[in-house]
Amino acid sequence: MLANYGKKRTIGIDGKTVILEARLPRRKREPGKRGGRPAKYGAAFEAVLACVWEDHGRSCGKLLAPMIRGMIDFLAASKEPDYGITDAIKALLVKVSGAQIDRLLKPARKALALRGISTTRAAGASLRSQVPVQTHFDRKTVKPGAFAFDTVGL
Repeated sequence: MLANYGKKRTIGIDGKTVILEARLPRRKREPGKRGGRPAKYGAAFEAVLACVWEDHGRSCGKLLAPMIRGMIDFLAASKEPDYGITDAIKALLVKVSGAQIDRLLKPARKALALRGISTTRAAGASLRSQVPVQTHFDRKTVKPGAFAFDTVGL
């Protein structure tokens, strides 16, 4: 099969010409079904994870995973209405990895990203002529403690 994979041969059976092709049959997927593994974490889990992430510093998954494992009993017993941690969600919170937390929180992080134009602008010609700019320093004129800086707007 491997040596003849993809090759076509024609043979005659009962006076009819038949074309044979060596290949594996294609698996047909049911309509409406996605491929791959079934989803392990549902929307309820993602909502709880996003609330915990918001309330505890918005840290990365590598830092959030051990923190959740350490305080899972406290989180489950808290009276926060947003958490709503059931036993099934508690079991998933203990097992979830840091990388998976980062993947699940990607939409929440994207929603908080800054958008729009920057507040820094190019200086006009009149401002450039008013600000003295020194392009090089002589060793004799630079005193200890001299520094240069730039401002950036957010």
